[in-house]
Amino acid sequence: MNVLIVYASNSGSNYHVANIIANILIKKHSVLLKNASEVDIADIEKAKLVIMGSPSWMVQGEEGMPHEDILHIIQALYDAKYPYKKFALFGCGDKRYTFFCGAIDHMKKFVKDIGAKEAIHSLKIDGFYFRIEESVREIELWSKKLLKAI
Repeated sequence: MNVLIVYASNSGSNYHVANIIANILIKKHSVLLKNASEVDIADIEKAKLVIMGSPSWMVQGEEGMPHEDILHIIQALYDAKYPYKKFALFGCGDKRYTFFCGAIDHMKKFVKDIGAKEAIHSLKIDGFYFRIEESVREIELWSKKLLKAI
């Protein structure tokens, strides 16, 4: 299966998460890992599964939004319909904020609006750099569940 992992990152945590996911999925699938700023519509079109990760950030005065590079992808595809495509969503955040991993809520709405399906429940990682070992275990477990689900 062609899998596209799209990530945006401010601190690098989503980049690390994307790499952990890729290292597990590449054992059974063709995986393309790309920074959201480098993704074009053709990349999305080719993939059967799109894994999208974003931090939650203050964008355009609104807290808990996806990274601007993810928002560009969402805006570019918003009128498309992808009933045959599956998505999986992840994000790093901090539970101390009002909108913990709020970007995932926006990405879930996008997936629903384009008629796609979520392959697995979303992965929300709290304090990645403050609890790296535990976070890596959570990511690996989620990735293995995703591998079984697809």
